[in-house]
Amino acid sequence: MILVLFDNGGTLIDDPFPVVIQALRSTWAESKILSNYFTQATFRTFLELWAKENATVDFPFASHFLQEERWIISALSQGMGVSAVDSQTIPFVSPIILNIYRKLAKEAIERQTQLPTLRSELSSLNSCAQVVLGVASNDRDYATRAMLSWAGLDTLFDAIVTSEKLSTSGSVIEKPNPLFFTSAEEMVLRQISRKSFRQKIYVGDNEKNDIEAARPLGYLTVRYFSGSKSATNIWMNSPDHTSATVSYRRPNELGKVIRSLIPT
Repeated sequence: MILVLFDNGGTLIDDPFPVVIQALRSTWAESKILSNYFTQATFRTFLELWAKENATVDFPFASHFLQEERWIISALSQGMGVSAVDSQTIPFVSPIILNIYRKLAKEAIERQTQLPTLRSELSSLNSCAQVVLGVASNDRDYATRAMLSWAGLDTLFDAIVTSEKLSTSGSVIEKPNPLFFTSAEEMVLRQISRKSFRQKIYVGDNEKNDIEAARPLGYLTVRYFSGSKSATNIWMNSPDHTSATVSYRRPNELGKVIRSLIPT
């Protein structure tokens, strides 16, 4: 059997954050709750602070695509004094903002234009009896599973593995830690009742986490260049060069690239 593991964020699903922030910027007044705390000017200031926090602060299992209160609370705290938000109201307004964000993120992900092509390419790969498809991603487990479900991709994978699920209270296991890949492989083997794979392939968009980390562990590597990476996000690593075995730039090239690595 041949194992093909995919990164999720940036490889399968595009980051909805910029789309949602733009939507919030133009529609904040439609939320009676938000307009109780912000004027248009102060809400725009908050959004700028939020985007900065998201881009510059990272932590284990950080769910940048679905967001967490940590970034929102920090942005609100920095913006106190320019809005009707203070230390007493932050515990109430932060989950409201997070809930609005996630609803909009779900809608944004469902509309992503690469998904029909990806579903077709993955379905074709799934028809190969010798191939096992899996997702192995740095993220909260619930976030990865929810996003894959919204995207209509979840049923196309034999296994879904996340850094949060692999880790324990005493050990954080996430890319580029080699233990992430070995642990993910072991988990997939248990789920499909196999002892080993005769070939392993990892597909991702992050040069450090997905390519440089996987290659020494015996993986053939596939780098995806989506053309939509932001150099300002410290949690992204997307230089124009790659040391991957092969690379591709359009979703409709995925099946062809993977098949080029599979022995005939």
